[in-house]
Amino acid sequence: MVKSVLRWGVIFLLVGCMGCSSVLTYMGPLKSKLVDGQTSVGDFSQYVYDYYIIKDTLYLKKIPMCRQMQQKIRVMQKQRRGLYLCPIEMAFFGLGILDLLRSYAIVEDSRREIPLAKYYTGEIIRCGKEMPAEGEPLIVRNQERGIEKQAVTDKNGEVDFHSVLPNVSGEMKLQVQLKQNPSFSFSYLYRAD
Repeated sequence: MVKSVLRWGVIFLLVGCMGCSSVLTYMGPLKSKLVDGQTSVGDFSQYVYDYYIIKDTLYLKKIPMCRQMQQKIRVMQKQRRGLYLCPIEMAFFGLGILDLLRSYAIVEDSRREIPLAKYYTGEIIRCGKEMPAEGEPLIVRNQERGIEKQAVTDKNGEVDFHSVLPNVSGEMKLQVQLKQNPSFSFSYLYRAD
């Protein structure tokens, strides 16, 4: 009878020492999900323009912009199982904390990351240094006076309004627009005196 009780006691202790949570976690299947990875710079998309004017001279700059790409990653790992058994093990055997730590270690060891395709996020990001907009054709107009002139920026991205409008006097509002990119336009109050 004593041997039978000891035998069952030893089996019960062995089962308790194995840790129910860690065994259930280890035996469970891998669960997978798709997550977003790191972003990177993709192909060139377009130029964004910026300008400033000093003493009736336009300085036009262009900034290269690229597509933003993002990596899709499949993450596979086991899920923790049987965590509710750890408090019971702690009460009977004092091994619940060890079992809990082992189940966390099993989950972390089972983690696998598989990189999948990169895709365009729909965002455009800066991907180079600002540079002078050399050789950009501009349209300079004033509708009230019926003036419409074309100008081209020099190698420094500059246009002098005095050389574009030599026979104009007085003050007028100019509308300046990029010929190849009409969405980029601005107004400037020009004083010819």
